[in-house]
Amino acid sequence: MTTPTGSTLGSFYLRETGEIRNIYVKYLFSEMPVHVFNIFIIFFTFYFIFSKKVLIHMNLKIVITSYSLTALFLSIFRLTWLICDVFWVPLNIMEFFMFGRFIFQSSISAHLFVLSTERVIATVNANNYEHKSCSFFIVFWCLMTYPYSGVLLYSKYCIENGRQLNILTTIVCSGGSLIAMLIVYFVNKKQVDARRWKSKVSEAYQIRENIRTSRILMQMFGVGSIFLASACFFVLKFSTALLGDNKYDIIFNGYMYDILVSVGSTIESFLFLYYILPESQRRKVLRRMDLSHYRHRKSITITPTVVKLKFKNIHGIDVEVGANSGNDYFKQLSTAWK
Repeated sequence: MTTPTGSTLGSFYLRETGEIRNIYVKYLFSEMPVHVFNIFIIFFTFYFIFSKKVLIHMNLKIVITSYSLTALFLSIFRLTWLICDVFWVPLNIMEFFMFGRFIFQSSISAHLFVLSTERVIATVNANNYEHKSCSFFIVFWCLMTYPYSGVLLYSKYCIENGRQLNILTTIVCSGGSLIAMLIVYFVNKKQVDARRWKSKVSEAYQIRENIRTSRILMQMFGVGSIFLASACFFVLKFSTALLGDNKYDIIFNGYMYDILVSVGSTIESFLFLYYILPESQRRKVLRRMDLSHYRHRKSITITPTVVKLKFKNIHGIDVEVGANSGNDYFKQLSTAWK
């Protein structure tokens, strides 16, 4: 079903030539590198997640693996859709990739709920979480993100105002997950103070690990919330623009929504990769960053100042210290003590 605005089943496609097509193609090409970069990040994540050097709980490994796999398929489907749109592939083929992209995109947002659930389990079972993993329960909730995404897909195309309903559902679920993560963080902080000398060593370690992990995940949630709010704003403007005839407005708002989702997903993938990196690998990354910064500073020539400080030391010898170097001072100080 194609509407006069060039949309099929609620999706927009630009099938015309001219200046607007050139702008549209530039938008398509500018989004492609983001997905390529995301795919490379996810491959590195898979490389490290199964390494014995990654010392995180099995449940977190399951959630991160499930999230990364979903993000990988999201980038593959979206990148394929972009290439198909550049080469005017028939719309019925492109709709398949559009539907798949929406399923994986909704599943990614639902994984935030799974992360919150895993943190709640780790908090409740802090005394024996290392021995009682509940991995089957976590796998079940990871798989349930796909039926949830299917329901959202159906409501988007088959229910009136389905797009707005999906946005509201996503915001409510994401907000609930963030609140749950905050509660988990403060509960663990309170337990550290209240049970400092009363709990077992393993339980005390698990509580502190919960705090550390929750703090990192809250940063991820914060980044995701910013991109989610921005994407929701532009998708609402896109839905409104579909009712009109201004195609420039349609493609701009649609592009802003797509690029925000793509960049947000890529940043989240990078944060997960950094989180699971072994400490030795983190040091190497930071050392290389610091070395490049040091080389940059070394390449900058600074003109030394001519201001010098003169004073007498305890032996009555005149001491002169230049701002560029303190070598003169140390030489004279050494002479004074001979």
